[in-house]
Amino acid sequence: MSVTSKYIPFESGHPGFKIALMPLDPAQWIEPDEGLGDRLSEKARLDETAPDEVFRASPEADAAQRETLRLLSRYLLEHHPSFYWKDGSVIHLPTAKRCIDLSSGEPPLKLAGQLVDDDLCLMMRDEDGRWRLMAASLHFPSHWSLGEKFGKSMAEIHTPVPAFVEEMNMRVARIFDNLRPEQPVWRLNWSLHDEPGLHLSGPTGGPRFAGVEGASLLAKAFLRVERQTLTKLPETGAILFTIKTYQDPLPALLTHGGPDMVQDLHAGLSAMNADQLSYKGLTDARDRVLAAISET
Repeated sequence: MSVTSKYIPFESGHPGFKIALMPLDPAQWIEPDEGLGDRLSEKARLDETAPDEVFRASPEADAAQRETLRLLSRYLLEHHPSFYWKDGSVIHLPTAKRCIDLSSGEPPLKLAGQLVDDDLCLMMRDEDGRWRLMAASLHFPSHWSLGEKFGKSMAEIHTPVPAFVEEMNMRVARIFDNLRPEQPVWRLNWSLHDEPGLHLSGPTGGPRFAGVEGASLLAKAFLRVERQTLTKLPETGAILFTIKTYQDPLPALLTHGGPDMVQDLHAGLSAMNADQLSYKGLTDARDRVLAAISET
């Protein structure tokens, strides 16, 4: 069984929410791969079946949308010519067997979202200096809803995250304020799920891995990894937040990573406190997950 993610965010064993931003080489902003076609097909399906769930934009974000599409399309054509080439206003994606007409009249951020398998969110400062989510092409949320988060501030968006408002909110605001266009940053996030889909909108349906243990639990387990980047747009000053989501069956990952990965995942899960377990939906399942991975 193949593994899509090349990132293992729990290698340190640290369980909690960490900002853990790292400098990003601008040449490595977006990472298309062989899964691009399937993911763009899923995006197109969601555009048809649930348009209000996957795209929203305020008029205040119009200029930032246009800047995003201009910068992103230029980057993709320059850095990933095997995935993208342009003829007039049309960008061709040969490996994905798709063509995107930039002059179609669709909102610019929606067009940008049709080029990449990342989700795209635009954060903008309001009159009080708070960063708010003002436009988004969001197809692969991890149990949150764009409708609930749209227009809200960073603190409001991250209220469910343990200790975010008390400990992280001001620090994140300073990072956003001081971010420079020439130096984007990136981070990783991870969670365990018992659902295979990438589009997980709204709250979780209940405790994860209910009623299963051992091999049966592992058979239902998926590691979900988010590669997140933050780029300040030089003209509008908006921040473009990209999220590429990888989701792999946990048994395949543990086989691929070997004993070191088993040990790191065990350490990360073991160190989680009650709030962190609740946030990740693992309060009732953590001990069963630990027992299951210890048997691999």
